Amino acid sequence: MKKQNLRKKQRKQMKRWYFVLCLFFVVPVLALFFVSVFDRDREKSGNEMLAQFPEFSVKALFSGEFTAEFEKYFSDQFPMRSVFMDGAKYINSLYAIDFRGDKFEIDVDIDNTWEHGQSVDPNNDTDVIQTVATSSGSEDPEAGSSEATAPGDGTASSSEGSSSTSEEGSETSLPETTWNTSWTELASPWGEETGDSESSVTSTESGILIIGDRAMERVYRVDSYLEDYADTINLLYDSLGGVRVYAMLVPKSIEFNAPAAYRSGAASQLDAINYAYSKMKLGVICVDAYSELYAHRDENIYFRTDHHWSQRGAYYGYRAFCSAANLTPYGLEAYSNETVTGFLGTMYSYTRNYAQSEVLKNNPDDVEIFRPLTVSTMEVFSDASLSDGAVKNIIYSYDYAQNSLDASLKYLVFLGGDRPVCHIKNETVDNGRKLLILKESYGNAITPFLGDMFEDVWAIDPREFNGSGEPVFSGLVDFVEEQGITDVVVLNNVQSAIPSYMSNIRALIGAE
Repeated sequence: MKKQNLRKKQRKQMKRWYFVLCLFFVVPVLALFFVSVFDRDREKSGNEMLAQFPEFSVKALFSGEFTAEFEKYFSDQFPMRSVFMDGAKYINSLYAIDFRGDKFEIDVDIDNTWEHGQSVDPNNDTDVIQTVATSSGSEDPEAGSSEATAPGDGTASSSEGSSSTSEEGSETSLPETTWNTSWTELASPWGEETGDSESSVTSTESGILIIGDRAMERVYRVDSYLEDYADTINLLYDSLGGVRVYAMLVPKSIEFNAPAAYRSGAASQLDAINYAYSKMKLGVICVDAYSELYAHRDENIYFRTDHHWSQRGAYYGYRAFCSAANLTPYGLEAYSNETVTGFLGTMYSYTRNYAQSEVLKNNPDDVEIFRPLTVSTMEVFSDASLSDGAVKNIIYSYDYAQNSLDASLKYLVFLGGDRPVCHIKNETVDNGRKLLILKESYGNAITPFLGDMFEDVWAIDPREFNGSGEPVFSGLVDFVEEQGITDVVVLNNVQSAIPSYMSNIRALIGAE
């Protein structure tokens, strides 16, 4: 009898506990439900644009587009979102390493295998034909004219060996023997550096460093990746025969905007570039973007809230390419200039749940725009068959970029983002040269400059081919021949010289 009473008592206690647990679970869920019913959708949170309810269609539902957009909408419009995010930021802040108050190392999982790009196709950006630049947007009324600083009038690249231009104004008279020079290792321009006591920063763990209002990806060297990178470009060089092939590795922001410890040892991007270029075959033309960027490191050549270089940084990369390609660049003052404000890029997106990223949110980037100088049009294609061309802006209009692109998407102003194939047809240049750029998103900001230098510029994003659900294309060698391409550049940031990206290029030439 006592045992039965004890069991009854235990069951009553268990029921009470079940009731209490259910109460703590059900009540918050019901509360959130009723709040969400009456809660209004918001358009913005600070500088951040929030997703709105997606337009429903049967096609969008079955393609998965509607569910993906709805998931983003629900995440952005979740009731009391700011309260939950503030709590998450506080908890996450406990995991950030604090170095002397204004420097934080945040251990976040960055998808470097592979940051896949985005693209936009605005319906209301109808100014699709680029014209010769005017003084609009430039402080100096003479600076916008294409005659203000034509190639060869004292604005040639600072690299040794530059000479005067030909009558066309875009090709120099350097001898052909300069194409096939081997790579000479770059000495560190930093001089003797002792670094500091933060020895942990040279580890090979991914993460983001925030210094003041600037966030940067940590970068480290893996020799086997760099060897694979060189092997792929050597294979491309062998496959294309008489076409000039360039390798162009672009360093990332942390090389120029962080203490010495972040550019030494395994973290040295200069060492990585030297090592990769040393593995190239004689005949591959290696582009020294590092020296140009170092010389202008005090300018806004990288974004503070995003992992890309700015278009100003891309301009100095363009100068470096012109030096290697036997071309003389335009001076920066020749371009009309506009500034789009309110850009919060990938570095903010990755760190937004950390309290330390508030400084990024409160100090969004400006996006400088330098418009092409020559009369050009751009067609974009969904695959290499070139059967569905649509004319688009090389750089989208200021009004569209400022007022219609979300804060996180403003880098897409260049080419409209990452597309399978872009073709820029220049109506002004007549020098017999046509360029193919094999690129990732670092290529977007530099392509408008290169469009001024060649009769045709083709830009192919290898990530957009030969994957699941993407068009298959392995005829790059035939494509180069059919289009009469004379120059091919593989343009990447240092961190994208990895096997998963290089395999896309090998697949394009039918070697994977």
